[in-house]
Amino acid sequence: MKREITEKVVESLASHPYLWSLAVCLLLNPFFFASTEYIQKNALYLETLLIVVGATCYLLYKFKYDKLRFGTFIILELLCILLSLFLANLYAYSPHKAMWVMIFGWIFLLTLYFNADFSKYRLQLNSLLIMGMGFFLKFYYVLGTSIYDRQYDVNRFGDVYGQPGLMGGHAFYIDYLANFWHLPDFDVRLIPQCYHPPLHHIFSAI
Repeated sequence: MKREITEKVVESLASHPYLWSLAVCLLLNPFFFASTEYIQKNALYLETLLIVVGATCYLLYKFKYDKLRFGTFIILELLCILLSLFLANLYAYSPHKAMWVMIFGWIFLLTLYFNADFSKYRLQLNSLLIMGMGFFLKFYYVLGTSIYDRQYDVNRFGDVYGQPGLMGGHAFYIDYLANFWHLPDFDVRLIPQCYHPPLHHIFSAI
């Protein structure tokens, strides 16, 4: 007897929670860049495409294994596309994009929660729901605040190396790596934060 997709996901989440947390953070970062004020213009198109593809895969699975009728499949697929486009339009003009992300994250978790075998994975599902809802609540806070509000020694982006009054900081270090494509060739003791191990700054620059 084939196991449900949701059960496989729950088993994977329970076996590798830290790897999944890392993967989710890395997946979400390109869409938001740590704040709603930095959302790229093409991010909404990618998000909408991912939602439609995900829903299509789910419907195809139901069509193949649960004997969903072809006509019903087509109707549900069209409704999914229209609803996704409608919600994407509302999201694009909403001043509360971070709230949307949190709510849709919770909906995803609840969908997974109620579609899995609760009697078999009770402990894992309860843990997933609590930790997942907490994750999206914290993600809401992160997106709703500026990087300048909640980080330390960031200073500001846009400083140019060699300009008078250079303050340095993590933002400058990231900017430097992104613009010059090499580690600092100056005395890193003279500009604040440039002495840090560069791995995080390299990832941010990329």
